[in-house]
Amino acid sequence: IRVDATTLGPVTGQSGSFAFSLAEIEAYRLGVPDSGFENGDLSTWQVAGMAALSPGLAHRGQQSVQLDSDGTVTTEIQGLRPDTTYTVGAYLKAGEGATASLTATLPASGPASATTETLTWSHRWVTFTTASDETSVTISVAHTGGDEPVWADDISISQVPAA
Repeated sequence: IRVDATTLGPVTGQSGSFAFSLAEIEAYRLGVPDSGFENGDLSTWQVAGMAALSPGLAHRGQQSVQLDSDGTVTTEIQGLRPDTTYTVGAYLKAGEGATASLTATLPASGPASATTETLTWSHRWVTFTTASDETSVTISVAHTGGDEPVWADDISISQVPAA
């Protein structure tokens, strides 16, 4: 929760207490639906190509998503603030010779990606700044190369604090 307030001054008769005028209250609930793929299906994700849950193989929790030969899962996050910097992160794992990618695509600014070819869980992230007219981002994880499968788990989005 973010609260912007103006101090009105000390409260009479209450030592150490101050009165405030609340100028703005904003509550943000940013998050990636079923980010750990624990719901038992992929219904909160758009699926293209070969994608399935992988029980027993997870960075954290009980399962991850497995992507084979050009498989992709995608979700859109709405409610972002314009002119604000965010980081999207995911734990990715690739089979021998395969490549997994994490992409954040803004409506006007376009995509930014990170990839991995590691055989163990590897945290990858993409940082982007929304334009003045952008309030959403499309997040996708994809199998982008090789014959072996790739896996993704624990996908997140967070606002980067202003400097």
